[in-house]
Amino acid sequence: MILDRRWRVGSVGRSNRAHGHKSGDGGAAPGAMPGTAARMGLAALIGIATWIAVPVGANPGDVPEPAADEDEPRIAWRFGSIRHQVPLLEVFTSQECNSCPPVEQFLNGLAGRGYGPDKVVVLTWHVSYWPHLGWTDRFALPASAERHAMFNEELVLSGPYTPQVMLNGRERRERGNDLLAAIDGLGQRPPAARLRMLVEMPARSRNVLEIYGEFDRSTVNQKEIEVAQVIVAVFEMGLTTKVEAGENRGRTLREDYVVRRLASAHEVRVIDHILHLGTQVGVEPGWNVDRLGVAAFVQVKRDRKIYQATAGLLDPKTARPADP
Repeated sequence: MILDRRWRVGSVGRSNRAHGHKSGDGGAAPGAMPGTAARMGLAALIGIATWIAVPVGANPGDVPEPAADEDEPRIAWRFGSIRHQVPLLEVFTSQECNSCPPVEQFLNGLAGRGYGPDKVVVLTWHVSYWPHLGWTDRFALPASAERHAMFNEELVLSGPYTPQVMLNGRERRERGNDLLAAIDGLGQRPPAARLRMLVEMPARSRNVLEIYGEFDRSTVNQKEIEVAQVIVAVFEMGLTTKVEAGENRGRTLREDYVVRRLASAHEVRVIDHILHLGTQVGVEPGWNVDRLGVAAFVQVKRDRKIYQATAGLLDPKTARPADP
C-alpha cells in the first residue's frame, strides 16, 4: 500500500481486502515504505474519517490547526515494525515520588544496552498525585492520569501508584535484567500486525509534525483479529529538571521518553485489514524539536493488550529530504 504525505492529513483510510503479502513473507526491510502513486482512486474506494491530534485537555474545536507552508522544503523520517512484534513498555511516573528516579535511570540506559526502538518502544506517562508535598510534575498530563486509571480500573490492578510498569498492557513487577528478559520473550514472537510510519516537518520553521501511518494485519489469521485502536504519542528525550521541593528536593532529574502529546487514532474494526492514518501536531514552544520522537501502538479494546508498537527519534542527523 501507498504511504506518503499526499495521504490527506486528518484522515483515516480503510480497506478490508487482503494486502497481497503472503503469510510468512518478510516484506520490505524494517521501516521501508512502498513507492508513491496516485491517491485519488484509492481515496474514492475507501472511507474517510477524521483523526486529528489536539492538545490533551482541549476541545478539538478550540485548537487551530498549525500553519504548514506547502512551499517550504520538508525533511522526513521513516520507521516501522514489520518483521516481528515490538513490545511497548509504559511507565507511569512522577517527579513528586522519590521511588521513580531509579526506574527512570534504568529506562535512560536501555538504548545503551541495545534496547532501542527496534526492540522495545518506551513511553513514560507523567502524573501529578502529590503536589501537596511541595512540588508539581511539570510534565504531568491529564491524559496520563486517565490512561493510568484505565489500566487499574479495567484490569483490577493494585494501583494507581508510581512507578507502575506496564509491558504490552500487563502490569510487571520485575525490574532490571528480569524485565529485560520479559521484553526479549515478547520480541521473539511473529507480528500480529505491521506498522509503518512517516513523519515530515518543515525544514526551516520546524513548527509542525505531519504524521502518516499504515496499519496492516492482512496476513494475520482471522481468529486472532479483534477490535483495536491505533494510538500515537509524541515524546521527548533528554529532559532535565532541578527539583526544588518535595520528596526529590535537591535532585536533578534526567528523563527520557516523556510523553508530550497524545493522539488517539480511529477504531480498527474486525473487518479492517489495512488502515492509512494521517494527523498533524503543532510543535509547542517548550519542546526541543531536535529531541522529539513519535511512537505508535496497537491496543486491543477488550482487554487492553498491546500487540504491536513502533517508534522513531526525529534526530536531525538522520532526516532525509521529503518526497516532492
